[in-house]
Amino acid sequence: MMWYPVVRMCESGEQEIPFIVLAPQCPEGEMWTDTETLIALLDQVIADHRVDTEQIYLVGYSMGGNGAWYLAYKHPDRFAAIAPMSGMANVWWTHRLKDLPVWVFHGEKDDLVPARESQEMVDALIAKGGEVRFSLIEDRSHRPPTDEEHFELFEWFLTHRRSSGDSNTEDDLE
Repeated sequence: MMWYPVVRMCESGEQEIPFIVLAPQCPEGEMWTDTETLIALLDQVIADHRVDTEQIYLVGYSMGGNGAWYLAYKHPDRFAAIAPMSGMANVWWTHRLKDLPVWVFHGEKDDLVPARESQEMVDALIAKGGEVRFSLIEDRSHRPPTDEEHFELFEWFLTHRRSSGDSNTEDDLE
């Protein structure tokens, strides 16, 4: 059984998760930069299953947090909300992320990815008028949110729907 809470919760079946959960694992020695493969996977799941495309959410922890920021930057029109966890990002991505609801999680004592990485993104998004929540978790190192925090996140996700009028395109990539 996997240790990451969302995958573990899905595998155990002890808690009902009101989502289809995709949990692709990055190949060893690589980084999450192949966004087209991930979008193709998402498109295949949408084609094969009943998916409300207005309620697609993106979560990633650690390197997956980096990947969540990057995938949302490349395809902001695909997601209703995102939750990067303990991941790095570039503040210049905020022009494409400012209209996307974001909840960032980070351990205050993270010695692998400093919490300032998330704080800088949060500050930049707020400066652009973005809807941002930031859970800077005291006394937590580089660990994902707890099951309880994930369930709170799931409830928050379900309050967000992607706007049909989103119009970011590849032309916006600068």
